[in-house]
Amino acid sequence: MVPKMPKMLYITNIYEDKSDGIWNKIKYNVLAYQRLGIDVDFAYRKEDGYYVIENKPYTENRKFEVIECIYKDFFYYNLSLKINCEYDLVYIRKPVGGASFIFLKALLKKLKNNKRCKIVFEIPTFPYEKEINTARLKISDLILKCCLPFTCKYIDVITYMGDK
Repeated sequence: MVPKMPKMLYITNIYEDKSDGIWNKIKYNVLAYQRLGIDVDFAYRKEDGYYVIENKPYTENRKFEVIECIYKDFFYYNLSLKINCEYDLVYIRKPVGGASFIFLKALLKKLKNNKRCKIVFEIPTFPYEKEINTARLKISDLILKCCLPFTCKYIDVITYMGDK
């Protein structure tokens, strides 16, 4: 009997831009998980603005499913309506900009209906406060800090890269 491959959902609200260093880092993270034998679904925003879940990304067998999203800040909520709870691991890259973090709890609650699902939340640079230099980003960061206490109980691991 062949062992079941672990199933993972990798989520980012960064839009696809093949010339962007952040996008390439995310792409190679997804590819690394695939090389480890993990069956990865990849949720992100395409260059044309549509949000998708891509099954088997970067392979010949890849499939796209569009996530209906009227406004970008509803991405996590709309994703929660689209997915099932089959994932062993969910990796969420910290949302950038906007109020999308408010709606992350709906997604986390649905994912935690699967008791074996582990959720990892990445803060890509630490201390990321050094990168917050506009009013929009400051408001977004404030929303994150206000919502984090209500979502932490659903997150198993918070990772970060950078100072301290």
